[in-house]
Amino acid sequence: MKVKDIMKKPVITVEKDASISEVAGLMKEHKIGSVVVLDKGKIAGIVTETDIIYKVVAENKDLNAKVSEIMSKDVKTASEDEDIEQAAKVMAAHRIRRLPVVKGDELIGIITLRDIVKAEAVNK
Repeated sequence: MKVKDIMKKPVITVEKDASISEVAGLMKEHKIGSVVVLDKGKIAGIVTETDIIYKVVAENKDLNAKVSEIMSKDVKTASEDEDIEQAAKVMAAHRIRRLPVVKGDELIGIITLRDIVKAEAVNK
């Protein structure tokens, strides 16, 4: 099975100058655990609920601060035609639960560890 078969789209995104409060609001509104951060349409980072807990709540950071101050910048991605097993290996190796899906350098979807587990369970 390929990444494109299980990816979710569209991806909820913000520009890097968005506030932390705005990102948290989007997560709540869409019932998601991450938001991809863009810089002029290109992936610049990703913010997860863990980032908000560790880098905002635990450090009493201002919610009006820019999301670029807390985002993870070394974003791992998957290509749409990659096998989900390979995507799972990337997630395990980097201890992450979400992978933006790209076609070239264009963001086209996102997959989560939960998506992979569900797909594997259904296909057994």
